Amino acid sequence: MYNMRFLVLSCVFPPEQVTSARTSYDVFKMAKREYEVVEVYCPTPSRGVSQSEGRIVQEGVHYLPSFKSKKSTFASRSIENISFGISCFFRIFFTKKYDACYVNSWPLFSVFFICLALSFKGTRIIYSIQDLYPESLVVRGSIKRNSIFYKVLKYIEVLNCSMADSIICISKTFKDYVLEELGVRDESKVIVIPNWPKEINSTAVHEGAFDTSMAARWRAKGRVLGYGGNFSFSTGVLELIRSFESKDDTHILVCGAGADLSSMIELSKSKAGTHIYSPWPRNLTNALYEEIDICLLPLIDGQGIASVPSKILDYASHKKPIICISNESCAATSFVEEYRLGVTVDWESFKRGLKKEFLDEVIKGYPSQEALEKISEDRVKALNKMAFLIRKDFHKIEQGA
Repeated sequence: MYNMRFLVLSCVFPPEQVTSARTSYDVFKMAKREYEVVEVYCPTPSRGVSQSEGRIVQEGVHYLPSFKSKKSTFASRSIENISFGISCFFRIFFTKKYDACYVNSWPLFSVFFICLALSFKGTRIIYSIQDLYPESLVVRGSIKRNSIFYKVLKYIEVLNCSMADSIICISKTFKDYVLEELGVRDESKVIVIPNWPKEINSTAVHEGAFDTSMAARWRAKGRVLGYGGNFSFSTGVLELIRSFESKDDTHILVCGAGADLSSMIELSKSKAGTHIYSPWPRNLTNALYEEIDICLLPLIDGQGIASVPSKILDYASHKKPIICISNESCAATSFVEEYRLGVTVDWESFKRGLKKEFLDEVIKGYPSQEALEKISEDRVKALNKMAFLIRKDFHKIEQGA
């Protein structure tokens, strides 16, 4: 065991169920096997967890004060982002130096304050990029690409990358962007490691929590398509409701919560076969997957380039075929095709309605057992790659690099 101090700094952490929270937890566990002092800085978990389960007492996990965003607006999210970054800045600044830190925080402001403090203390920084900013904001319509604000945000991300000693990208698309757009000249410091947790949690279904008889009646005549997750512009779920046309008694079951809920409910009134359930407690996740035939993965134009939806792995873990709806090839569509998890259709085809014969072919052909086994193998490889990166950085510290 190395006589060194390692910090995991994550904006999400279990019991939150998002993939990046579980990845940060995996890094925490790996580091605890290698190094004498391993600690976590994170905000009190709030997304998809109750107040009673938000704080879990665990050695080395420190909850830092920060504003809690209750609205999915740019202003509210920015305040949450900045407040956590400032909290981390002062905690790092007035704490004994860490030898290295894995940074998985909200871009761009939070990461900037964190990297600034870590750089001042001489801590090696392993920066994990989960989304491409400010590109994601452009896709969401929050800012314009030719605006001064866009240029300022991009410059901040350039600074973040320049302060990092290693940069983890979750896909080759992300790596290309970092090298070509963010001014990183040393390709060896940018490593592609898919954002795959060691285990994909399978939450228990409460008895009687979901009326299965209704979905069973739908399936008796047609097919049930499903989506579970956040209701926001960037997830494409509003466009999913707008574009859905029921053909051959096809139903769509959409579960979750978010800023677009009221607009979705209004749209669904004129859409036969559309069913919206909100709020959707975390403990009912399995109920959704059990009652649908096919999982839907909507990608609005540009979003597939800027981020990779983590729900792909959740869909795959429940052995349900995926229909990816996208007008462009991207990391998400490539993943679905490479692992034979399902098919991709463009938005125009989806709007015309998907025939039962086509849906039956998808159900029959995907996913294959070989595909699921390959995902398991590649997940282990990704975790081993992460462990090697952490050890490599500490070896550099030992050598005085």
